Amino acid sequence: MLQQILEDIHQLRKNVLGMVTLMLYTTLALVMVPIILWPFFYNRNLEELTNRLLEINYVIRFDTTTSKCADFLLLKVHIACALATLLMDLCVNCYSLVIAPELPPMHHIVVANGFPVLVFIIAIHQGYTQLWPVFIVRQLKELVRQVTAYRLETLLTIIALSNTVEELTELFASIFGPMQVVNLLRIFVICCVQTYYLFVVEAGIGIFAIVIELIVYIGSFFIYMYLFDNRIKKVSKMSEKYVTSCLFIVLDE
Repeated sequence: MLQQILEDIHQLRKNVLGMVTLMLYTTLALVMVPIILWPFFYNRNLEELTNRLLEINYVIRFDTTTSKCADFLLLKVHIACALATLLMDLCVNCYSLVIAPELPPMHHIVVANGFPVLVFIIAIHQGYTQLWPVFIVRQLKELVRQVTAYRLETLLTIIALSNTVEELTELFASIFGPMQVVNLLRIFVICCVQTYYLFVVEAGIGIFAIVIELIVYIGSFFIYMYLFDNRIKKVSKMSEKYVTSCLFIVLDE
């Protein structure tokens, strides 16, 4: 089987479409490496970040209605689109096998069905990395709200959390920054490849799958950029506002 795979790679290198396909698979493989290694490199930082979030969540009572914000809805849409794309790709592959005059080699079947599964796993990881900043912003908003509400029973406790908030933002930037770059690179490459496929494939069920996937990936790209840019700005803004409110209240006292 290894020899057949090497022969297929050699054949793909002989034309532009094959090179584009190799680029797509190579990018996916390169993205999977940091995703696998990411928890091992940032294991302690993730544990520390979780402890900081639990500390704030334990001290402060949060309004449960904040979980219905637009950012959580966008994350749900992202996961739903990833699942729908996976099911669509698997259905298209099964249909291609049914109408094929003869069964393709086993490694072709594995690659054709394994690629959508890997893309789905990466999409879930992408949503996971975006869930953290959304949750952090939710907590910072509640802290700012309670500080500005001037509740004496919780004021001293909130002020004591200033160091925790500062450590929280620093950990967030150091942990999730590199993975954002990797995910953006993956989405950019996939959009370029799918656009090229769209011009090459002229008819058949494949063109509809490519159009749907391209729309999903472009939508995912804009959702990702919105969440990343908006959450980073809000984390910084809320942290500054929280510290400023604490200092103002302390000086006022």
